[in-house]
Amino acid sequence: MTWLVTSGELDTMVPPGERITRDRVVKYVEHLTNIGNSSQTILSRLQELGDMARALAPQMSWVSAPDENSPKVPIENSPVVLT
Repeated sequence: MTWLVTSGELDTMVPPGERITRDRVVKYVEHLTNIGNSSQTILSRLQELGDMARALAPQMSWVSAPDENSPKVPIENSPVVLT
């Protein structure tokens, strides 16, 4: 939520579950990386985001097959594709 506010991405008229988009997740990962978060911290934040998404909008599908546009978090110099 803080990132949505500070990045100008928050639209309070959009339901919480619909605020989580692939594009926003990619930007969020880039932000976390740019401010110096470790890979483990980034993965933890994404896990927390997924947990909240399932709690706030359980009717939505939160799993998709990874593709070339999936966010990547470098772990020991090997990118991991997040779905």
